Amino acid sequence: MSVQPERQYFMEELGAILEDYTEWYSRILRSVYYAKNLEGTAQQPKPVTLIDWAEEGLDKGLLDANIVETIKGADAEFAESAAKFARNAQNDTTPSLEEFDEFRTMFEDFYGRVRRIERDSQLADSGVDTETGMRSMSVFDRDLKRELERRARSDNPFCLDYIRIDRTDLVTDDALKSDLVQKAAEGVMACLRTFDDAYRKSDYEFILCLKNTDYPGANAALNRINRYYNQQNIVFVVDGAEKAVTVSGTIAEVIPTDDIGELIDNMAKDVMKHADEPGTVLQFQELSQLQRFVKGIGE
Repeated sequence: MSVQPERQYFMEELGAILEDYTEWYSRILRSVYYAKNLEGTAQQPKPVTLIDWAEEGLDKGLLDANIVETIKGADAEFAESAAKFARNAQNDTTPSLEEFDEFRTMFEDFYGRVRRIERDSQLADSGVDTETGMRSMSVFDRDLKRELERRARSDNPFCLDYIRIDRTDLVTDDALKSDLVQKAAEGVMACLRTFDDAYRKSDYEFILCLKNTDYPGANAALNRINRYYNQQNIVFVVDGAEKAVTVSGTIAEVIPTDDIGELIDNMAKDVMKHADEPGTVLQFQELSQLQRFVKGIGE
């Protein structure tokens, strides 16, 4: 059997696997809210089908190692959220609406992330930028549309972080560019929660989609990335001299009616105005085209 049909059949198994997790989610809710009417404990064994499936895919060369790590991370975070939620029943305490919404949101994030793997498999690049391990812009519009639809239903905050690598004017050849991009991407990926997404927009530009996150949370995410570079002493070398890897960025809280393309363009322009200030973090201010024109004249 050729690899493509084998991968197709393999991906089709995800439907049944997600049914296992949906059933588990339902059992947890039932045992927590109706613990007094049921015998036994609220603890419910987590399915292992997804992890088994991911490891099989890696062994057969049908899944990339980065995707497998993403799956394991999402599985672990959902399991941790379920355990936290179920502990309420053990303490004979009914979860609050806020706690229920938090658990439900975690399930929706988990479900959507696993389902997306199946959709990505149908793309030529599998939705992944091979140099950085980030998602590629080929799936950005599709992913964002789904996230904004959910944002409209739930009213949970959602932020975009536009990130640009600093000191790119020092890059003199392709080898140095590749080294800088990979090191910068390493920090971004290391600091993201498993249910957030990072996209490589261009050679030196990244877009972060931060779910259930407001301005302070998005600001903390950017600062966490630069702190990671500093703590890990991540540098790139130019003419024998070490230069610190840092990124600058702009944060915008997004609503479903925003023109995302225009928003990202304006975020990029704001960052470029501070190109000589490495590590700058800005909060995006929505301005009309006329206001931006007048502000530009003033500067």
